[in-house]
Amino acid sequence: MDAATNYSAAPGNRRGTSSRTGQNTRARLRAWALFLYGPWCAHCRQGIDLELSYPDPWSYSTDHIRMQRDGGLHLFCNVQPSHLICNSRHGGGKRGRR
Repeated sequence: MDAATNYSAAPGNRRGTSSRTGQNTRARLRAWALFLYGPWCAHCRQGIDLELSYPDPWSYSTDHIRMQRDGGLHLFCNVQPSHLICNSRHGGGKRGRR
């Protein structure tokens, strides 16, 4: 795989920046999720105000469809847009509970 197709974050790099390419993986995943799904929360189906920023509970958050703690990867095919509060509620339960 060459540097142009390395879409996942480097192992052990928690900031979401690939050390191989130096590009911000989180920004690319956000752009991809918004392109595919639009600015709509995957959980409550309400619109997401992209002008809001963290830590506002109604700000944009990239949700992993298969949770990372359950083996989900930080890839384009595993993300969807959500509100920060909806994403927190979705992933806040016990392991194996959805």
